[in-house]
Amino acid sequence: MKNQFVPSALLLAAQFLVALPPAVRAQSLPPLSFEAAWERVLRNHPTIEAAEHGIRAAEARERQAALMPNPEVSVEVENVLGSSPMSRLREAETTFQYSQALEIWGSRDRRTRAAALETEIIRREREAGLAELLYDTRRGFISVAAAEERLALVEQQVQAIERSVQAASRRVTAGRSSPVELLRLQVALAGSRIALESARKTLDGTRQSLALLWGGTEPDFSRTEGTFAEIPRLPDFAAIAGQLENTAGLRRADAESSAISGQIELEAVRWKPVPSGSIGIRHLNGPNAVALVGGIAFPLPVLNRNQESIRALRETLLQTEAARNALRISLLQELRRWWTEATIAHGEAETIRAQALPQVASALEESRRRYETGAGSYMELLDTNQTWFDLHSRYLDALTSCHLAIAALERPFTGGISAGSAHP
Repeated sequence: MKNQFVPSALLLAAQFLVALPPAVRAQSLPPLSFEAAWERVLRNHPTIEAAEHGIRAAEARERQAALMPNPEVSVEVENVLGSSPMSRLREAETTFQYSQALEIWGSRDRRTRAAALETEIIRREREAGLAELLYDTRRGFISVAAAEERLALVEQQVQAIERSVQAASRRVTAGRSSPVELLRLQVALAGSRIALESARKTLDGTRQSLALLWGGTEPDFSRTEGTFAEIPRLPDFAAIAGQLENTAGLRRADAESSAISGQIELEAVRWKPVPSGSIGIRHLNGPNAVALVGGIAFPLPVLNRNQESIRALRETLLQTEAARNALRISLLQELRRWWTEATIAHGEAETIRAQALPQVASALEESRRRYETGAGSYMELLDTNQTWFDLHSRYLDALTSCHLAIAALERPFTGGISAGSAHP
């Protein structure tokens, strides 16, 4: 009886949670850190599984390249079905022969090395895919955190205007203010409530987008936790540029160059003659005797020395190296652009936080006091409240832009930017 009750209770609890409104249900869920979000993405995103299959396939090709060529077995019958005395099988000669290609010139080692270098390209592609997926996760997490802060900001504005409406209602009741003042404050309150609903929908959208990265149909976390509210440390551009070789794109380009060099080494020996040795037994029907036979065959590389294939690979190598140099320039330009955006956003956030926010907070408090005591007008209160909201909104925009720009700076790097490359 006890065992039947527990599943029933769990089912009822699950049905109760599903029946709750989304906002209430979200509050009952645990918070989510970026590390936890990234762990979920690594565990569930199909890009990871596809990359692993790609690496295993490349490793299989590498093992295949290391195998020796198969031997050959042949049977040959001579001196049969001819004119007398060879019209039958009395003078037949039957040869059983075993042949094996003798891979010299180091061709098998070079073939194996070329396959291993191709596998390295697949690994570098996996690194690039992981770096891109990490950026998507980081950007999604930042978007959720920013939407949470935006919602909290709009809620504060709604609460502030609600207090102003209550104060205006008391003043109208006391005959100290015109009903028009109350009406205009109520219009402002309605507008702020519309903005509040929009902020809630934006937050729901960003939460769902983040959950989709790990295959979730609905967000299973209440809120994000981390350091979004703090202004991030600004990376030093010289240190970033010094780590440029650690970017996924350049590492893949290096792997491609190495693979082409390996192919050149392999093609350089493919034209060389690969002898084929054979040994066997011959049976002669006439004298009813058995004899050993053997031989060795050499192809003659007089018409084709693989020279054009080698030339094509060398040109491809030069093309790959030039493309790598172009990619390096493009990466530096992108990093410089994102670093400039991060610097601008960082400076704006620092200035607003240190100077503007304390001043506007004092101004808003004074405007409320003046309005409630009848010394100030509702227009003064509305303007100050709007200034407060606009400054906080601008600070949040700058903070979000700074986080996103730094995430974009780290996007090309396989292991992120080292801690030594940032400063306050």
